[in-house]
Amino acid sequence: PLTNATSFVLGRMGDDFGYAENLNKSDVVRVLAGLGGSITDTWKWDVSAQYGRTKYEQDVLNNRIQQQVIGVPNATNQPARIQLAADATTNGSGQIVCRSTLTNPNNGCVPVNLFGVNNFSAAAKAYLYGDGWLNQEFTQKAFAANLQGDVFSTWAGAVPLAVGVEYRDNSASTTADPISASSGFYVSNSAVVSGGIKVKEGFAETVVPLAKDLPLARSLSLNGAYRFTDYSTSGTVKTWKYGAAYEPIDWLKFRGTRSRDIRAPNPAELYSPQVTGFQTINGILTPTVSGGNPNLNPETADTKTIGASIVGSGAFHGLRASADYYNIDITNVIATLSGQVLLNRCLQAGVYCNQIEFNAGTTTPAKVSVVSLNLNRLQTSGFDFELSYRMPLELFSRAGDLDLRVLATRVIHLKTTDATGAAIERAGVAGNNVSGGGAGLPHWQLNAFTTYQTGGLTLSLETRYLQGGLFDSTLIGPEQAGYNVDLPNSINTNHVDGRVYFNLGARYKLQSVADGKLEIFGAIQNLLDKDPPVAPSNQGATNQLLFDP
Repeated sequence: PLTNATSFVLGRMGDDFGYAENLNKSDVVRVLAGLGGSITDTWKWDVSAQYGRTKYEQDVLNNRIQQQVIGVPNATNQPARIQLAADATTNGSGQIVCRSTLTNPNNGCVPVNLFGVNNFSAAAKAYLYGDGWLNQEFTQKAFAANLQGDVFSTWAGAVPLAVGVEYRDNSASTTADPISASSGFYVSNSAVVSGGIKVKEGFAETVVPLAKDLPLARSLSLNGAYRFTDYSTSGTVKTWKYGAAYEPIDWLKFRGTRSRDIRAPNPAELYSPQVTGFQTINGILTPTVSGGNPNLNPETADTKTIGASIVGSGAFHGLRASADYYNIDITNVIATLSGQVLLNRCLQAGVYCNQIEFNAGTTTPAKVSVVSLNLNRLQTSGFDFELSYRMPLELFSRAGDLDLRVLATRVIHLKTTDATGAAIERAGVAGNNVSGGGAGLPHWQLNAFTTYQTGGLTLSLETRYLQGGLFDSTLIGPEQAGYNVDLPNSINTNHVDGRVYFNLGARYKLQSVADGKLEIFGAIQNLLDKDPPVAPSNQGATNQLLFDP
């Protein structure tokens, strides 16, 4: 018994109120038409037009209502409906009522009994829970015209030119019920937003051959391209590239490019509905808002690539291999930061504070906006490798072909830098996007394909290797130098194991049926039923971007 107690804390799961049910539906329509033709033997033209529309509908049933008054957003210091309903007392007639109705009899509050299971009334359930919905529509209209042909010839061959123009009109709109539109539900709220982007582009591209069939110069050429783009949301940008390709002998080729690239925010990043959810910040489950940000600017990147490839001949016929190095430096990166990172940056460096609503007079966040932002910088570099070999192989007196192919990626750097100048290196991270700012990647990823084909039968085995790595590069575990249990970012282990997966596939073409156009196929994903490594976060028990769940 609570003797002379003035207050107590009640914790309750609330399963007897039922679970929220999320229903989603998407409809996509796309129409494309094009025409093309020749002007001369070398000059060709084409035009195209397309229309696309995606309609998305979401219904969230049995969602808990937070707002005291429908359609009127609550202030952060006002109690939610569940608090008003639980604070019950008796009125002058001895009836059980919400305490708030003694001073505000028209607020609609219905008292709820939270002791025991299923002891609440139907009226209390109707006061506390409701159904929300949102409807979203994306549309795109696009028109393009291109012209290409040979301008003139040099001693090494013809110089081609390609030019073209394009126009795109993208739009997005979202409608929602009044409670969702004013962030009145516990989860899955959606703001009513609309907007669009109109894009006009023009481009030119050419290749200039400099040498052909010379000693130590089977071919040598320069290439270049230029594009002018006008965005209705962010103005004009100019992008370009130049490069060279050199083939000293028949089986060896070198290549390299340097380019300035841009990516403008798409309609989803600008105008997707802002929905509510929760993240754990300083150990407390805190409301968050995620979704589009209409104030985003385009990303700009400087890219360098250099590589080489070989094509086997003679005894090495069927062998192909390539290696390419890339270095990409992007500014104004469009990405998100977790609520914890936003709070840390605000308190430590005074940035991103406009993304946070604080409880009055405290540094405890009441709500954090984790929408897409233009971060300072993303730098990545690494190597891509490819090796393949094809050879005839007879099995069980049947002639066939064996195809072996390996694709591998080595990530050296994957580093983000925010407005404070703080950098986070995510190369070698196999955990989920816990710290915000973008997911990491293991240092090594490998895909190997073994395919055997004979007659109408094709058998294939895919092997995927994902190297283990850190759980989160902003944390430190006992496996790492400098670990100390007293550090605020210490963790009991900061390691995620790697995995090897096997996928088996088979297809058979019935050559005697329907002129060989009927094919039977099947596959087994994760052939050995390998469980993913543990890497828990808000997104689940593992990193589902990498590992098979």
